[in-house]
Amino acid sequence: MDKIINQVLKENTIGIWKLDGNQLYGNDCFLDLIGVSKEVDAQACLKFHLEHVHPEDQEQFGEYVRKLSEERTEIVYRFLHPEKGVMMIRCSGKKMEDGTIAGIHQDISDIVRLEKDKILETYLAETNEKLRNQNVAQNDYYKEILDELPCGVFAYTVKEHKIVHLNKRALDMFHIDSLEKAQCKMRSIFEKFEYPDSTTNERLIALRKQDNSVDFEVIINPKETYEVHALAKSKVFMNPDHERIIITVFLDISNMVMLKKALEQAKEGSAAKSAFLFNMSHDLRTPLNAIIGFSELMKTHWDDQEVSRNYLNKINESSQYLLSLINNILEMSKIESGKEELKEKPWDIYTSCDNLLQFFEPDIRQKNQTLNYSVNIQHNMILTDSLKIREIYVNLMSNAIKYTDAGGTISFSLEEIEREEGVSDYKGIIQDTGIGISKDYLPHIFESFSRQRTSSESGVIGTGLGMPIVKKLVDLMHGTISIESEEGKGTTVVVNLPHRYIIEEQEVKKVNDKEIDLTGKHILLVEDNDLNAEIAQTLLEDKGIKVTWAKDGLEAVMMVKENAMDCFDCILMDIQMPRMNGFEACKVIRSLPDDRNKLPIIALTANAFEEDRKDCLDAGMSEHVSKPIEIQSLLQTIESVLKKGAINLDGVR
Repeated sequence: MDKIINQVLKENTIGIWKLDGNQLYGNDCFLDLIGVSKEVDAQACLKFHLEHVHPEDQEQFGEYVRKLSEERTEIVYRFLHPEKGVMMIRCSGKKMEDGTIAGIHQDISDIVRLEKDKILETYLAETNEKLRNQNVAQNDYYKEILDELPCGVFAYTVKEHKIVHLNKRALDMFHIDSLEKAQCKMRSIFEKFEYPDSTTNERLIALRKQDNSVDFEVIINPKETYEVHALAKSKVFMNPDHERIIITVFLDISNMVMLKKALEQAKEGSAAKSAFLFNMSHDLRTPLNAIIGFSELMKTHWDDQEVSRNYLNKINESSQYLLSLINNILEMSKIESGKEELKEKPWDIYTSCDNLLQFFEPDIRQKNQTLNYSVNIQHNMILTDSLKIREIYVNLMSNAIKYTDAGGTISFSLEEIEREEGVSDYKGIIQDTGIGISKDYLPHIFESFSRQRTSSESGVIGTGLGMPIVKKLVDLMHGTISIESEEGKGTTVVVNLPHRYIIEEQEVKKVNDKEIDLTGKHILLVEDNDLNAEIAQTLLEDKGIKVTWAKDGLEAVMMVKENAMDCFDCILMDIQMPRMNGFEACKVIRSLPDDRNKLPIIALTANAFEEDRKDCLDAGMSEHVSKPIEIQSLLQTIESVLKKGAINLDGVR
């Protein structure tokens, strides 16, 4: 049994020792562990052992020996073996009954070494994990920084075209969602680069073989809604794996480019408006000069009825032209402000085209021109805004006649091309053999205030607004217009407008031109301008209407209050007046406590737009008539309002 125990102790490198005074005894394993032979006496053995305790552990070992005489204790210390070198020893002992001290002496060097290796391995693993986490955090940190940059950063390997990095701003510029999609679309990304400088592409290709850098300008996704103008710099770098990579930084300058274009357009617009004002000054002065001049001549030839009538006709012609100039300017302003709307109603396009050509017959006959007329349509009744379609063709026919010399030819044709059931394209072609349009000016034909020649140069009066108005109206009606022209050979204009046609017969309401009799009616005319009041009063009194004049809204309110309820049949109310304007006067009259509050009020104003009419109706007025006065239209409005009788005050603001 002792033999087996000794064998176990030896295999576990455990020796047994006993200290008796200054003598140290031990078994074979102990003597072997401290490196002494069996022949060494006990006293020499103790001395040898004490001398071979590691110098740095001597004090700790001495303290251990002193404690052994009092209590069981244990120590781990370093022992200098004469052959094996430094050993880690675990020693434990206690005082025995006979007064000696006994214990065990175990070599734990391998265990300590393993523990140290394990600790080191754990430390290294933890360190590596920490470094990895730090590296990830650092990469995320730099990625976040790059993503916050106002410029795009794009890096890829030269050899394999593998994307190394693509920050958020670059993804936005390329209009791509993720780096993965960008990697799949590398070729298409480069294909959507447009370089203003033709040498840029060659310089960038050279970077594949040369370690250099290239500064360039690029348009990314040109002609798309997400087009980007950028200043860029590409440079070659070597990564840690000794791969050549190209890093490109893009600075978005789209806003600067847009600002530059806006400034250029503003300059062009300013120049166009200056030219417009110059032309308008001339064009407006021409009819004004005729009106003033013929008015002076009428004074000196008043007794000559025939001469005066001739002057009066010319004054009327000049006035009508002056009005058309002003209407064109107002129409363009209205269209550009986005306030123009389509008001579709049933309309006989065949009859209207026929009437249109009859309207121009005197002008064509006066210039001895030939008119060719052709209409090929299956559905003449359509739903459309008749005023706008007539304005389109009036402008185009007027231009054709104006810019074609005497003896020339004007052609008008209209063809229906069915698009789908219920909808057809109505293709109108206006052709002339006139002076034509130069190739340089043709691209500017639809620009506001622009003319190829001034009125003085061409001998034709105009504002440069006719064709822009036509283009805006055609666009509003979802149609197309194209122009072909050559100087000296004439012009061809093609207008294609889609319309819903009406298959069932519709009753076409025609204006009844019968004489309107308002004799004996009493109208309160509210007008602050003396001349306008005199004209309106005279025109109305010539039709047998009694007129009382109030010079502003306050005076009108007083007259309504002071006179009997049935004194006035109707009020013609100007809007812009001193003391009290037309809206305020209407509001006061509508708030009166008796039937005077139902008195018909017709706005008679120079505010001629549809929104002006709506404002008047919202204010409580019965109807709206724009200046200058067309007496027949005014009489029809008065008659219509009087027939309606009492007004409805619900919803008046």
